[in-house]
Amino acid sequence: MFIVGLRFYFNTVNSYLNALWISELQYYCVNYITNPAFFTGTSFFLIGVCHNVQSDSILLSLRKQGATDYKISQGDAYQGISFSNALRAGLEWIGRGLTS
Repeated sequence: MFIVGLRFYFNTVNSYLNALWISELQYYCVNYITNPAFFTGTSFFLIGVCHNVQSDSILLSLRKQGATDYKISQGDAYQGISFSNALRAGLEWIGRGLTS
């Protein structure tokens, strides 16, 4: 339970600081949305989200109800990368960083 509490605390503080930075502390000029970094970051984020959902659905479909055997994910980016969902989550974070 201690680890669960630490995760909850970290996520709460992290969410608060991100929201504070985006809404209060960061200055955004009027033409911010037309900035190439904003467009690139938004594109990275949306591509990462779409592919991460796809990777998660592949992982969730591996284990059927009551199955106990080990299965290796195949298809999509799992052909060359064993941690495709984590890689794509990283793409989301890079996109988020570029937009802010």
